Amino acid sequence: MSNEPHVSLAGLDELSSTFAEVFDAIDSLRSAGLERELIPKLVVVGDQSSGKSSVLEAISQIPFPVDKDLCTRFPTEVVQRKSPEELVTVSIHVVEPTPRHAVSRSFSRSLFINDTARLIATIQEASMTILGGSTSQNETSRFSNNILKIEVSGPDRYPLTLVDLPGFFSSATENQSLADKELVDQMVEGYMMEPRNALLLIISARVAYPNLRAPSEISKVTVDPRGYRSLGVVTGLDGPFNDDEDEVTSLFQGTRPWNPHFGWHCLRNRTPAERRDNCERDDIERAYFQDNWQDIDKAHKGILPLRPKLTRFLATQIRRHLPELIAEVRDEIHRLELQFKALGNPRSTEQSQRAYLAQMAMDFHLLASSAVDGHYGSASMPPHLQDFFDRGDEKKQRRQDKRLQAVVRAMSQVFSAVMIAKGRTTKVLRERSENGTKSESSGAEPSSSNRSNSLDGEHNDQHHTKDAILDAKIKTYEGILAIDVLLAYQSSEPSIEQTYYQFEERLMQMVVEHRGKESLVEVNPDMVRTLFRQESSKWRRMSRSHLNMVWEAVKRFVDSALEHCVDSSILDDIKRLVINNQLDTLLQNAYQKHEELLGCHDGINPAFYDIFEGSTLSRTSCRAASPSVVRMGDILGEVVRDQVNNNLTIQTVEKVVNSLWEQYGPSGYEEHPFDTKGSLVSHFLTKLQEFLKLDDLQSEVRERVQSTYRQDFEKTAARQAIDTVDEFYDTSLLGFLMHMNALIIQNCLLKGLAFEVFTDDVVRELDVETLSAIAGEKAADVEKRVKCEASLKTLRKALSVFEEFRSNGYYD
Repeated sequence: MSNEPHVSLAGLDELSSTFAEVFDAIDSLRSAGLERELIPKLVVVGDQSSGKSSVLEAISQIPFPVDKDLCTRFPTEVVQRKSPEELVTVSIHVVEPTPRHAVSRSFSRSLFINDTARLIATIQEASMTILGGSTSQNETSRFSNNILKIEVSGPDRYPLTLVDLPGFFSSATENQSLADKELVDQMVEGYMMEPRNALLLIISARVAYPNLRAPSEISKVTVDPRGYRSLGVVTGLDGPFNDDEDEVTSLFQGTRPWNPHFGWHCLRNRTPAERRDNCERDDIERAYFQDNWQDIDKAHKGILPLRPKLTRFLATQIRRHLPELIAEVRDEIHRLELQFKALGNPRSTEQSQRAYLAQMAMDFHLLASSAVDGHYGSASMPPHLQDFFDRGDEKKQRRQDKRLQAVVRAMSQVFSAVMIAKGRTTKVLRERSENGTKSESSGAEPSSSNRSNSLDGEHNDQHHTKDAILDAKIKTYEGILAIDVLLAYQSSEPSIEQTYYQFEERLMQMVVEHRGKESLVEVNPDMVRTLFRQESSKWRRMSRSHLNMVWEAVKRFVDSALEHCVDSSILDDIKRLVINNQLDTLLQNAYQKHEELLGCHDGINPAFYDIFEGSTLSRTSCRAASPSVVRMGDILGEVVRDQVNNNLTIQTVEKVVNSLWEQYGPSGYEEHPFDTKGSLVSHFLTKLQEFLKLDDLQSEVRERVQSTYRQDFEKTAARQAIDTVDEFYDTSLLGFLMHMNALIIQNCLLKGLAFEVFTDDVVRELDVETLSAIAGEKAADVEKRVKCEASLKTLRKALSVFEEFRSNGYYD
């Protein structure tokens, strides 16, 4: 017997060597990218003071802090890993932050496997760090979720994890509260409920079985109700007993309601005195069982037969979850195969680099052509492109934006409705004449009251209809276009409303300002061009805004298509060196076409006369060229009426009558006999003419006629300009909208997207330097390919081992 404690890791080797190939294959999955725990942990569960830590020490042969007055107060994981160097590393895994968690997180000690004294001291130091500087139960940190991790590594080690946990307890004491009980219950439950873990249930024969909590906790429906992943270990068989020996023996007969599927096993742990004297644990146990518990088969007694049993126990757990593990490995193989395929063959030559880009260009062309043609189905697509237009994991608006033709058509219809409703600078409200009919340009001007109160319903209904159509378009495409796009169209500046006569007054002034050599009833063509430019001045801003919004839709599609068909490793480079330049050229071409279209519609283009020559304009130009005779009579009547109203008063009539009375009255009759009625009339008229001032009447008539002639000429010209611009505006707007949507949007932008942005021709024209910068293999790609090949090799080998292990059928 030696006085020095001895560390032997042969126990861990014995546990794992039987299924070394399987454990090795599982461990290799880490290097292939499967980082999560795949090997089942052997979790030691029991009540306080049941001997759990001593059992774990017996299995692993690593000295744990064991004291009759000190229970396990935090999880301890013994992890065996394969590595080139034999080493033991003690560290702390912080689960719950504490005031000292920074110290705990930084705790890490590495030492040689045969350095027993230092290993024991390091474990004690880590324990004190976890509990806040002391192992005394009077400290505040009585229990902790933070994990003491002891990692044993070496070239011949196989992956295995053993876990020691705080024991269950039922009541609070001076050193542990009910809050501590709840913390321990949650901690242990977390390990027990992981379906891959194997549960090693430890009970003490010194405690009556009904008083134990661990069996009832482990047999819960949520843990292991049928005992399929449990193996029981009985300690404390060297007494004193609270159960009689028959009760202990009955455990091995399986007569209780719940039994561990892998049965029970007996161990005899060292006493405190034997531990102090460093007695050989296995020798003491072997000697004890030679003379005691003869009714229990020797295969169920002692640490030596327990180790191979644990190996089979773990192997069964692995096999039980093998289908899930195999499925995970196959999924990872499939993922890596796709990644490897995407990386393609090594690209060291110009030819291989062009071929690499040409395939992506062809995919982009297919997606762009389908989006432009409105073919969003997947039947005609290659398999790797079939989910582009309808990926279920994408948001609805992103899926809709990929249907480019539908989006652009919707935008063009909304744009057309906006232009029709708001594109003209002035919205002219027509008026009615007194008899309810539409007043003619050459007719008498209605009174001011009629102007303000009698609007031409038919014409103004057209304005309301245009607004209603725009609102309907906006509502129709709410599910197709993004809200911000619809708001941008809807926020276009409205037209300025004017009555027809307000508009006419302004144009009459323009007629005078632009008077040339034309006749008075004609309008200067320059004035009409100026008026048309004023009325169509919003076209540039509104159409450029529409073009830019369509361009944003095109760019959203391009980004989605490139993400789908271009390797992520070269995506930024190909955008920067190729795609952005091609897109910029496409946009500049569209801007140039837009300017040409605006120039075509700048002023009155003679070509548009040909469309309605002899119909619309002929009616306008056939208007009366001068005021009519009737109109002159009206003017004369108005002047006379005004003179009579102003001069023929009661006093005037009295003067005429008095004059007649003096001349033809009784006295005057004797001097001037009244022969005839005609004499009286003649005299009456003479006197009336004197009072009415006919010379002034002639002057007034002359001035009124001249003024009316002038106003009628200007009004005739103004109304001709209005009619010409009205009819030309409608025709020009129709042509503008058609060419905007057909020539610029469809033919220039969309067609160019499919055939000019990223095609085989574009790839062929790349210079060698640019080609290499994009498609030449980068160090990261080479590294990725090598790693991918290595991972695939590892995974395929592991898969072969797992499938062979499953087919051989090793069960307990």
